[in-house]
Amino acid sequence: MMIYWKSDPGLLVGRHNQVLIADKGYASVESETRLAGLGVELIRPTRKDEKPRRGARQLRSVLQIIESINATLKIKLSLEQHQGHSP
Repeated sequence: MMIYWKSDPGLLVGRHNQVLIADKGYASVESETRLAGLGVELIRPTRKDEKPRRGARQLRSVLQIIESINATLKIKLSLEQHQGHSP
């Protein structure tokens, strides 16, 4: 997530009371602290070593919808099909 801030530092400036949905890969104290300082709440699944997080249960259905849309777009846009040619 930090790569987005490095490429566009103003990306989250002035975004108070915004919610950012992410997966477990974005679990870091640094990211959450920085987002909280900007007024952005990070909602992501709970890791096994954490206490339950706000919105984690409802997040499952949202993530399922996102994954379904991504899978449909990959099929419709042929994003997973390799266009290589054999000699």
